[in-house]
Amino acid sequence: MTRWLPLLTTVLLALPAVAGQPTKRPPDAEHGKELWMRHCNTCHGATNHGDGPATAALVIPVPDLAGKVDVTKETIDVVMNGKGPMPGFEASFDRDEAKRVLQYMKGAHEAAPLAPKPPPPEDGEDAEAEGQGAGGPG
Repeated sequence: MTRWLPLLTTVLLALPAVAGQPTKRPPDAEHGKELWMRHCNTCHGATNHGDGPATAALVIPVPDLAGKVDVTKETIDVVMNGKGPMPGFEASFDRDEAKRVLQYMKGAHEAAPLAPKPPPPEDGEDAEAEGQGAGGPG
């Protein structure tokens, strides 16, 4: 037993050091999505159409960025420093994280495009619907 005591002591002393190690960082795409959901989705919406849940309270509309986002120095600067009414996020993440967010944004609209609005009714369709009443035809 005394032969195992030094080994057991070493293992027990090393456990808190290993347990305190940070976990592995998520992949870039997943990290970009996490940052997007935390900082951007409320205004830009899940597919970048500027229709996030906070837009109802905003005075200035959020632009539709679907299909318009690219990862460039200029767009990273916008994310970091803000532009117009959009705040900068330099206090929230670094330039590499801004790049990950933009990469996520660039592909997000492709995953779930905004459904097209139905066309307005043609002349006469409203009158037909009104004439049918709640019970429908017949």
